[in-house]
Amino acid sequence: MTKESNRRHLLILGAPRSGTTLLAAMIGCHDDIGLLVEAKRMAFTEIVGKAVVGNKLCVPNQIEFEANWDRRVSRFSKAALEKYLALPNFKLVLIVRHVEAVASSIKKRAGKPNETALMYWRRGIEIMHKLKQRLPQDAVVISFESMLANPERHMRRVTDLLALPYQEKMLEGYKHNPYYREFSGFDLSRAAAPESAAEPADFADKHPGVWKKFLELRAAGEKILAWVFFYFNFELSDIVELSNII
Repeated sequence: MTKESNRRHLLILGAPRSGTTLLAAMIGCHDDIGLLVEAKRMAFTEIVGKAVVGNKLCVPNQIEFEANWDRRVSRFSKAALEKYLALPNFKLVLIVRHVEAVASSIKKRAGKPNETALMYWRRGIEIMHKLKQRLPQDAVVISFESMLANPERHMRRVTDLLALPYQEKMLEGYKHNPYYREFSGFDLSRAAAPESAAEPADFADKHPGVWKKFLELRAAGEKILAWVFFYFNFELSDIVELSNII
């Protein structure tokens, strides 16, 4: 078997404004990873000389399970997840962030209405939850808040997934983020922000299924919480309480 046939294909996914660019910048600092950001038409597969090649996209506005044809510009407006899933040695890194933080940032940065911001987050969670179920051994989920609090732990989880040695330089990825140069380091106060842990009453009441999927995804990134959830089958209210610790 050749080295080329052992090459891993990586996709980094998250809802808009959930930390995907920071995560990609950190992963991309690894010597053996060649990574593009929001590349179109699978261009990342042409990268040479790297053990892992990948792309970062926001879900659902840039990618869905099936491509969307935009008649206005006569092209596909979104990438197709099924094309990625068909790649050999495919690996997936998912990042999730609290709905209130994501919606607030989308409204502020992109000027989108609240309904659109919530739709992006809700659909993103639904897609990522399906992907995690479909690829339980080949997908890692990272909580944005937890990544800020303990970035090394999560970078080690990524390198374990990719069968690569951990490199300390990954923690300096924020220095190489071309889109958000104001980010100057890991701010633990952001990791512990109340809005990152509290249950948004209106959203949880209106979309209990999606909220539960979000909590399951976050639990997948925290072994203790995942163990409690899946083996003791706690109620949703109990998981909300436990999720305050991450």
